[in-house]
Amino acid sequence: MRSYGIIEAGVEHVLGLRLRCVAARWSFEHFAAADINNETPLSEALGKVYAELDAGRCDFIAVTGSLAGAGCFELYMPHLKLPELAAALEFELPRFLPGGTDGVLWCYRVLNFADKTAAKYRVRVFFVRQAEWERFTSELEHSGIKADGFIYPFMAVDPELAELPVYMPATDANFYWSAPGHDGLRQMEPVSSCADPAAMSAAAGMALGCPADMEPELAKRCFAGLLAAKYMSVNGNHGRKRGDRRQLPLPVSLYPQRCRMLKRLTIASGVAALVCLGLWLGAEWRDLHGRYSVIQQDIAAVKYQLDTEKTFLRQNATKSKSVSKVLASLPSRAGVLQLLCYLAPRLPKDIAMSSYNMQGNRVQLTMKCASDPENALAQVGDSARYTVENLRKNRNHDGSYYIYLVLTIND
Repeated sequence: MRSYGIIEAGVEHVLGLRLRCVAARWSFEHFAAADINNETPLSEALGKVYAELDAGRCDFIAVTGSLAGAGCFELYMPHLKLPELAAALEFELPRFLPGGTDGVLWCYRVLNFADKTAAKYRVRVFFVRQAEWERFTSELEHSGIKADGFIYPFMAVDPELAELPVYMPATDANFYWSAPGHDGLRQMEPVSSCADPAAMSAAAGMALGCPADMEPELAKRCFAGLLAAKYMSVNGNHGRKRGDRRQLPLPVSLYPQRCRMLKRLTIASGVAALVCLGLWLGAEWRDLHGRYSVIQQDIAAVKYQLDTEKTFLRQNATKSKSVSKVLASLPSRAGVLQLLCYLAPRLPKDIAMSSYNMQGNRVQLTMKCASDPENALAQVGDSARYTVENLRKNRNHDGSYYIYLVLTIND
C-alpha cells in the first residue's frame, strides 16, 4: 500500500490530489485547489495546496503541469545501453529542434523497453527551455513544497491511453497528442486540426478511469494528475540518479528527506531483535523443559522409593500383627522359651530338637545328636528351677543318638 501526492501547476489554478494504491487498485483520499492571481502567486498557491493535502506524509510526491516553451516528440532508436542511448539522442535532437539545443533541457522515456521482440526502441523526448525550467523550479523552492520529481503530462499518456489521441487544455491549449500513426509514433498536432477536442478529452477520460470514491467530474478536472500518479507508480523516480536522462532532476533542496534507509535499517534491526529474542526464548524454553524433565524424573524416583518404603512398612506391620497374634495365642508357652534359652548353652552345637510337649509344669523334649552327648547332658540338671524326671538316650544305626528328656519346671 502506497500513497501518492500529485500537485498540478496550471496557468490559472493549482490542483492537488492524494491517492492510495493497493494491489493496482486506486482510491481517492483528498483534493485541494488554489487560484493563481495577482494576490496569490504561483509559489503561494503551491504552498497552500501542499499544506492542505498534507502531502509530506505521502510515499511519493510528484509535480506536473504546464510549462511555457515545453513539448514532446517521438522517434525510433536502435537497441543501445542507456548511457549510449542518451548520447545518441543528444546527437539526434537538432533534427527535431530547429532552434538548436543550446539552453534546452531534455529527458526521454523508452516506451517499448520491455518488448524484446521490437526491432527498435520507441523513444519519447520531453524538452523545455532552461530559463523556463529554472523559473518554474524557483517557484517550487519558494513555495516550500517537497517533491520526488516532475512529470510532464504528455510523457505519461502511455500505456494507459496507448491508442487514443489526447488533448489536455490545462497543459497545452494549442496542441494535442495524436494517436499513433502508420509508423507507430505520436505527433503533436494543432487543436485546429481536430473536429471535436471536447469529445477527444471525454474519450481519454473514460479510458483512464476514475479511482474509487472520486467523483467523475473531479477526475475529469484532475486528468493530468491521475496520469502522473499512474506513471510514477509504474516507472518510479529516476530524476535523482546522477547522469540519468529519463527525468529532469529537481534542485536538491526540493527532494523530501524521508530517511528511508534509516527507517529500513530500524525495521531490519527490529526484526533482527525479534528473531534474536525468539531464539533466546526458544533456548530458554528448551533449557527449562530439560530441567523440568530432570525434576520430573527425580520426583518419580522419590515417589517410587516412598512407595517401596510404604510397602515395606505395610508388610512389616502385617508381620508384627501376625507375631503379636501368635504370641497372644500362646501366653502359656513362655516357660518353654525360657527352658530353651537355659538349655541352648549347655547342649552340644550339633544337637537339634525334634519335638516338645508341655503339660502344666512338665515338659517333654525329643532331641537328636550326631555324637554321644554324655558329658553335655550332665549339666542339664544344674539349675534349681528345673528337675530332671527322666533322661535317656538311644543310639541309631548311623551312630547318632536320640535323647528323651522330661523336666519339671519348679515354680
